Amino acid sequence: MLLPDSATTPEPPSDEALLPAWARVAREVRTRLASLDVGDRLPPEREFCVELGVSRVTLRKAMESLHREGFLQTRRGGGTRLLKPVAPPPAARPSAGRLIGLVVPTVENSFISRIVRGAEGFATEAEFHVALAHDHGDMDTQLRQLRRMIESNIGGLAVYPDSGNLLRPEFRELIGLIERRAIPLVMIDRYVPDIETPSVMSDNFAGLYSATEHMILSGHRRLGLLSFGPEGGVADRERRKGFLAALQDYGLPAEPVFEVALGTRGHEESARAAVASLLAARSGRPRFDGIVCMQDNMAYGAFLALRDAGLRVPGDVGLVGYDNLDRELFRATGLSLTSIDQPAEEIGREAARLLIGRIEGHPSPGHAQHLLLKPRLVVRESCGTPPPAR
Repeated sequence: MLLPDSATTPEPPSDEALLPAWARVAREVRTRLASLDVGDRLPPEREFCVELGVSRVTLRKAMESLHREGFLQTRRGGGTRLLKPVAPPPAARPSAGRLIGLVVPTVENSFISRIVRGAEGFATEAEFHVALAHDHGDMDTQLRQLRRMIESNIGGLAVYPDSGNLLRPEFRELIGLIERRAIPLVMIDRYVPDIETPSVMSDNFAGLYSATEHMILSGHRRLGLLSFGPEGGVADRERRKGFLAALQDYGLPAEPVFEVALGTRGHEESARAAVASLLAARSGRPRFDGIVCMQDNMAYGAFLALRDAGLRVPGDVGLVGYDNLDRELFRATGLSLTSIDQPAEEIGREAARLLIGRIEGHPSPGHAQHLLLKPRLVVRESCGTPPPAR
C-alpha cells in the first residue's frame, strides 16, 4: 500500500478476504497445528491440500514461516512432524491498529527496497497492512509524511530517517510527539542521538572493518578512504571507526593516506572527480595502493578515474565497496567489485517483528530492543584476491 505525498493515510481493510491466499491458509494451518502434540505427523501434502482446498504452491508458501521458526521438520520419506507447540493465531482484531506506517527515503535504492520487501513480508504473515511512504530524498517531505501518519489511524511506525533529518529540531519534535501519543516506533538503520527508541541496524563498524581487513590481507598497505562525511551520520561514523580499527589491528599508520568526504548524493561523479584530482596532483603516480569506499557507486567513480589515468584495478590499485550493488554497468566496464552485503531483508523483517510485538504488547522473546545485524563480505576480483571457488 503506497502513501504518496499528497494522499491521506487510508483506513486499514477490515475484510480478512483481502489477505493473500497463502496468508489465510497460514492462519488455518496454525489453527490446526495448535491442536497437535509435539512429534505428531502432519497429513501428507497432497491430502492436506485437498483438506484445505489449495494448491501445493500455496500450502508450501503458507508453511514457510513455520519451518523457518523451527516449528516443523520435513524429512524425505518421513513426512512432516511438529517439533514444538504452536499457539493458535489470535482472534481477528479490529481494524484500528492493524495498519503500520513504513517511512523510507526512497525505494529506488536496492538496499532500501530490500528492507521494504522484508518488512512487508513479515507484516503480511502477521496479518498487518503496510502504508508505505517515500520522500525521494526530500527531508521536508519526510516530515510531512510523518505528521500525516501521526494524525491517522496508524498502529505503529517504522522509520528510516533521511540522514539530514537526524539532527533537525523539527524531526526530533515529531519523535517526541510520537512518544507522547504512545505510538509504537522503531527506527531502521539509524538512530536519533539521545532518544531511546528501538532500532534495527546493520553493523556498520564490522562491515567496513571486514572490507579493510580484506584489502590489507590482499597485500594493500597504503589505503585511502572515500566517505560520506558528516552528512552520513551514524553510518559514516561507525564505518570510519571500523576502517581505523583495522589499520590499527594490522599495525598500519593510524590514518588513511587520503580521505575525501563525498556527502550523500552523486557518489559516482564526485568520487571520479576526487580521485582524478588526487592523481593529477602527482602526475598520475598514486601514493596509495588501495581505496576503501563507503558505497559501491563511490568505488565505481574511483575505478573510472583510475582507468582514465591508465591504472589497473587491482593490478595497480585495489578497490572495495559497500552495499553489494553488483551492477551490470560495473561488470560491463571491467569492474568485478568486492563489496559488503548488508542483510537488508532481515533488517526489514526484524523491524516489522519488533514493531508488531510492541503494538500487540508482547515483544518477541529473545529479541533485543536494539538489534545489530552482521553484514557479509562478498569477495570478487577488485582487491587482487580471486573469489572462492564454487
